[in-house]
Amino acid sequence: MTSRTPAAARLHRARWVMTLLFTATTAGCLLVLATIAVHTDSQSRTNDLDNAVSHRADGLARTLFYDTGGTLRLDSLQEDELARSAEVLGVLQTLPNTGPQVRYTYPSQTALPDQAEVDEIWQEVQHDQETALVTTTAANGREYHWAAAPVWDNDRIGATVLVGADPAPSQAAHARLIQWLASGCAALVLAAAAVGHLLTGRSMRPALQGLERQEQFLAEAAHELRTPLATLRLVVENGSATPHRATTALDEAVRLVDRLGKLVTGLLARARVEAGTQDVELTPLRLDQLVEQTVEELPDPNGVTITTQAVIVEGDPELLTQAVRNLVENALQHGGGTPVEVSVAATRVAVRDHGPGIPPHDRTRAFERRVTGAASTGTGTGLAIVRWVAELHGGTARLSQAPGGGTLAELLLPEHSSS
Repeated sequence: MTSRTPAAARLHRARWVMTLLFTATTAGCLLVLATIAVHTDSQSRTNDLDNAVSHRADGLARTLFYDTGGTLRLDSLQEDELARSAEVLGVLQTLPNTGPQVRYTYPSQTALPDQAEVDEIWQEVQHDQETALVTTTAANGREYHWAAAPVWDNDRIGATVLVGADPAPSQAAHARLIQWLASGCAALVLAAAAVGHLLTGRSMRPALQGLERQEQFLAEAAHELRTPLATLRLVVENGSATPHRATTALDEAVRLVDRLGKLVTGLLARARVEAGTQDVELTPLRLDQLVEQTVEELPDPNGVTITTQAVIVEGDPELLTQAVRNLVENALQHGGGTPVEVSVAATRVAVRDHGPGIPPHDRTRAFERRVTGAASTGTGTGLAIVRWVAELHGGTARLSQAPGGGTLAELLLPEHSSS
């Protein structure tokens, strides 16, 4: 399993931070909207209740009148639909040398405010000279919204009509709205967290894939450069320790430096192709000559025999050279020192060793890139590069058991179409 690099870990932490920020922003917006909705609903319900009792009190006050004898006539309340449908109804009247007294109640006098509050309501109506709105607790212990409308006796207020409404049903509906808003906002916040996590994951996937490709490239570069650098070091040390071989060592060092230059060129080409900044330029070339030259540039080509036929393919010479070199070096490394046979025929490069071979269940995994930190495991990244180069050229790569023992590795390329 590939370990998480520090850069990848930082990206994962950034993903969680972005998810939390997205969720927090969504929660904040929903909280503001819910607060506005709760406040608006509360104000609307209060206004509706006040308007209802106010209109009812004004309508009933207009039906009451004083007759020519100065008596307040309440006959209309017995038949008026507004009076019959009121939750609580009362009529207050002042008599000579007395304060406001209750003249009429519906359904019972216990629903009206106590005498002290009745006096306050009467004083407020006298002061405002219009319908007053108050909230008090009735004698039965329940809270009511009241509208007190004046009844005029010539140029003075002689009576007041009280109409009350119980706010409890409206408050219960308001509480249910708050519960629904809380549940809905919680569900939306959870949905926002899930969607935010999904979106941040999708947005960071290219960056994570880029980091993975970078780690793979570094491992492949180390795999490719390790052997020639080690050989170059040995050549230079031998030349320094043995002066009479200095000229030969220098020539060998120049050859290895040239090989390193070609390796670096191939690595850069592959990195640019994988990054999408460069397209593969396929040109006709002699596959047999490319294989022969690649084998000759190996540090110790004596254990390799070559059988070739003239074959022309379309390909990138740097990438194909890298793939062939990896096939041969893999055979030399895992063949147990046995001879390696290389053959080229019909757009097929076959490399066989006479070692113990690769178990069938490991042959598919041998072509996979398995990077752990900056190093590779198993057969390394060499065969993975071979498959990548083959697929880039429209071909394939495979491993099989060679007849008589050993491993047969093949690079298969499409035929060159001459026009």
